Amino acid sequence: MKNRFLLHDLCMMHKIKMRWLPPYLCDCFETCLNVHEHLTRQQQDFYLSNYRTTLREKTFFIIIVREYNNLPSNIKSKTTINSFKSAIKSQLLSNQ
Repeated sequence: MKNRFLLHDLCMMHKIKMRWLPPYLCDCFETCLNVHEHLTRQQQDFYLSNYRTTLREKTFFIIIVREYNNLPSNIKSKTTINSFKSAIKSQLLSNQ
């Protein structure tokens, strides 16, 4: 059940990255490239803002951004939601 929620959340983050969702959702997240101009390997990852409390650390925004950023780049580069879902499912099954 936990993997099912994670699959759903990661698919939503992928849709946000691809800008397939409304702007009010997509604008809640920024990539590292939009925050600073340094060319790094993580420039396409979502930016994790600083937080000072453990309560903030356990919010959806922080948890799902961390999970999405930890995905391999070959999965994050999928261009369709169906190929992304199948890659995530196989990754989650191999990690069990």
